[in-house]
Amino acid sequence: MPSSHQVGDRIGDGYEVFAVHRGGMSLVYEVEDRRRRFGERYVAVKTLAPELAGDALRRARFESECRLWVRLGRHPHVVAAFAVESIASAPHLILERMTGGDLAARVGDPSVDLPTCLRWGIEFCLGMEHAVRQGLRCHRDVKPGNLMIAADGSLRVTDFGIAGIRDEFANWEPDDLERPIELDSTSPPQPISYDDPRDRVSNPTPAIPIASRPEPPPATMPNRIDDTLEFEPRPGGRTEDSTAWGRGGSASLTSTGALLGTLPYMAPEQFVDAHRVDMRADIYGFGVVLYQLITKRLPFQADTIAKFARRHAVEAVPSVTPSIAKTHAREAPAIDAIVHKCLAKDPNDRPASFEQLRRKLEASLARLER
Repeated sequence: MPSSHQVGDRIGDGYEVFAVHRGGMSLVYEVEDRRRRFGERYVAVKTLAPELAGDALRRARFESECRLWVRLGRHPHVVAAFAVESIASAPHLILERMTGGDLAARVGDPSVDLPTCLRWGIEFCLGMEHAVRQGLRCHRDVKPGNLMIAADGSLRVTDFGIAGIRDEFANWEPDDLERPIELDSTSPPQPISYDDPRDRVSNPTPAIPIASRPEPPPATMPNRIDDTLEFEPRPGGRTEDSTAWGRGGSASLTSTGALLGTLPYMAPEQFVDAHRVDMRADIYGFGVVLYQLITKRLPFQADTIAKFARRHAVEAVPSVTPSIAKTHAREAPAIDAIVHKCLAKDPNDRPASFEQLRRKLEASLARLER
């Protein structure tokens, strides 16, 4: 079984590690590619955590999902996956290395005004339109932690298909739905991020000798790359939660044929059968993100899976209008309508496509900028 690497180690043929980021199910290494095989000096390498990589089925699923991401190709609003390489008998996904942070770090930032929120929404739609054209049916885990901000301030989408890997290996029992879940809003921002290589033309990554590169954060500071509630098998196939929750309660639970995603951002139908959802579930997830950016809070909060499911399914979404600055009051009803359209309980009542949603966002932004 492959082991994890430390700063200064080499991965495979020429990847030299200078930063390590750990998640519940994976590791991401920031590396210098001595061979520059993808035209970049610095890239990111993502792989399964060693304790999970020993499962042949999980390795195969991870590799399959990663190859789907690679086939998306390059787009200004999609994090590029260059290749999947087998290193020490385990698949490793080679990604663009990003330095701009994720959207989770921007929630609550007073400098994020309404036009910025709309521009990010438009860029999200453009990235997802591209992914759909390449054959993507559904991302299933649209949340701030999977929306990256580039050095130029633009947004791009990451982790295509990766959320689906956990779905093959977790089961739940009815009692789990009412089990209390602990929400932790004190976790630090996720440290790994991704941006387009063009951003580094004007803001190049310095060539830092290994000896002088910064060490990973101390063990007392969590260094997670995703906000997930992970599961370890119990005897008889049942599972139990084993790690922490992420920022603002953005925890995830995955379970075969049932739940897949991040609870505060999951569409009502995603709680019923995650395998059958389509892009309209992603539009719902984005609606939660947009609501959160505007209001600085989530539309629904709960302490059990069942309560999350009920609130997404039946509770009314509060208006975002009170949170919109007076300078944009004239456009507030239209913005509120967009958010509520995205968060419609019935998928058929949501925008029918990312293009349709984008055009509404563009119209609102154009009115704001007059």
